[in-house]
Amino acid sequence: MKNPMIYDSEEVKARAGYIGHRIYKESGALIVAYKAADQGIDAAGCRYAVSCELHGYVMGVATKRQALKDLRHAMDFCEWCCGCVLEACVELGYLERVEAES
Repeated sequence: MKNPMIYDSEEVKARAGYIGHRIYKESGALIVAYKAADQGIDAAGCRYAVSCELHGYVMGVATKRQALKDLRHAMDFCEWCCGCVLEACVELGYLERVEAES
């Protein structure tokens, strides 16, 4: 899936509190790990935050190591990224679409 947005890697790296980033290939979303306080993110008391920049979802995590690990797992906290993965599985035939009964 192609993302309509183009990301300037240098601009992303220059953001306050930046730790790391990656493009989540299943949805095309930019996922960024930050030191939450430096970025002004309320991460529910956690020191670090992982953000899906495309969909606006943020997850607080306790350690820098966990933040960097979670860059690979956007579908664990972003409902839209999860939906992109499920839709791709349906298109590839791994899952069957079932219509809800009314």
